Amino acid sequence: MSLSEKMPLPKFLVYGLTDPRTGDVCYIGKSSSGSKRPLFHGRERALEKDYTRKACWIRSLQVKGLRYGVRVLGWCRNAGALDNLERCWIVNARTLGWPITNMTDGGDGSAGRIVGAEERARRSVAARLWQSTPEARAKMSAAKKAFYVAHPGEKAKQSAGMKAYFASHPEARQRIVDRQASPEARKTQSDKLKRFYDEHPEERIAAGVRSMKHQSSPEARAAKSAETLARYAEHPEARAAFAAQSRTAKAKAAAQVGKKAFFSDPIKRAAFVAKVVARHATSEARAVLSARSRAYFADPANRAAASAEAIARHEAKRKREQARFVRLNLVTK
Repeated sequence: MSLSEKMPLPKFLVYGLTDPRTGDVCYIGKSSSGSKRPLFHGRERALEKDYTRKACWIRSLQVKGLRYGVRVLGWCRNAGALDNLERCWIVNARTLGWPITNMTDGGDGSAGRIVGAEERARRSVAARLWQSTPEARAKMSAAKKAFYVAHPGEKAKQSAGMKAYFASHPEARQRIVDRQASPEARKTQSDKLKRFYDEHPEERIAAGVRSMKHQSSPEARAAKSAETLARYAEHPEARAAFAAQSRTAKAKAAAQVGKKAFFSDPIKRAAFVAKVVARHATSEARAVLSARSRAYFADPANRAAASAEAIARHEAKRKREQARFVRLNLVTK
């Protein structure tokens, strides 16, 4: 039996789509809009991006110039009972061996659907391709921002929930750390960032500005300092390795180049001097600095290294002055 859109039907109903050749019910659905929902399945707009078994069956009928029929299986007075009524009819149809194309157990959601490995792989590839497009990324970003604007406390709530979960499941946090620390993961992330910044050079500049602004804040510097001190306290060999690396000629030369470039700017030099003076203006700061110096030079190796460095520095200065004196004499002659 086929329906026209003008046939009066109950508003809340469970229907079956029938094969016009055999009369068998091949799909069971529910509607809260009378005949509109059953008739919508056969329209071009509904079939355009639908590749389910139901859609393929409807297309096979249309190729042969046929149209499915609609059979009312049951109805109810309100939408609340529709889900259970649909589930009952699907279970009954499967028990009786009807050739239905339903992929789920009915009701809201996709309960009971078994997704094969091939379909999962196809969905995964399609999702990744879609999410990698600039339009999709912009759409997802805008949706997330709009959601957090509409729900101000949601971000803090999610953050607190994740912190509580990782606090009670340290193995989960460790798995993520290990996965992100692997050479493959680091290379993948690095290549992804390089491609992104090559395509969006303005984002590279903006990221640099944000990073400098964050790192220059007192809170960030204090947090970084505390983190470094805690790491060195837990791994003293890391402190020794860093100290040994910083004493190499290559590291010293690079530091000297950086210092010259920094202090060549009068504004930066003046700001640095003002900062040092303000930092050491108090007696407490001077006492701390003095104690650190005494502790450092109490080690004979440090004292010898500092003495050798001072001698080398004075010797280099003497040679520069001598060369300058020779140049002046040549000019006067």
